[in-house]
Amino acid sequence: MPPWRVLTISELDDQDRAEWPEMWPDEASRAKRDAAGGPQDRRWLAIWQGTPRGDEGAMFQKGWYRYFDEVTPSSVTFTTTQGDAVKTVTYALTDCVTAITVDTAMKDKEEHDRTAIVYSAWTPCNHLFILDIDVGRYQIPDQLPRVRSAYNRLRPRALGIEDQGAGTFIIQSLQREGIPVTPLKTSREKKVRAEPLAAFYRRGRVWHPH
Repeated sequence: MPPWRVLTISELDDQDRAEWPEMWPDEASRAKRDAAGGPQDRRWLAIWQGTPRGDEGAMFQKGWYRYFDEVTPSSVTFTTTQGDAVKTVTYALTDCVTAITVDTAMKDKEEHDRTAIVYSAWTPCNHLFILDIDVGRYQIPDQLPRVRSAYNRLRPRALGIEDQGAGTFIIQSLQREGIPVTPLKTSREKKVRAEPLAAFYRRGRVWHPH
């Protein structure tokens, strides 16, 4: 045992009550927690609960993943629960905002990031469905035909590509072919950019195929 004691003072205890209600009343503390992203949000845990977690495994947790039942070329179907009621919902893809987003990598070696081509659909109720994913360590000359093929096959409403490195080359090439591309500018570190998406996962609004 170490020759010291560790004292952790959390804003809310295990019963969801304020540890120091004179300073932080129950309702104000719970509202702060919910605004931060919920009881598993890493900022809430680190700053107000005194129990920090590392990014790895804490940002996207297995229990947050949702899976839809069926996808066709024209619709997507999923099952949700409201209390004790089970409801099956189908959305026509024409009623959704479909998009392909592309994050390219400069190298295809094992130690480098992979290229990701993701086809998704935003429903009218603000849920995100991941409909198709192409992920791999592709050389730069192979990335352009893969993106072009995905666009021609899926015909999304929007095509967005990260405007740096190999992505800039792909953007310019597709634009010369007459394919509409939105260059995506990134100015923050990847983990910071992932936090808004992690909030959608926590709320059960991101769906993957079974």
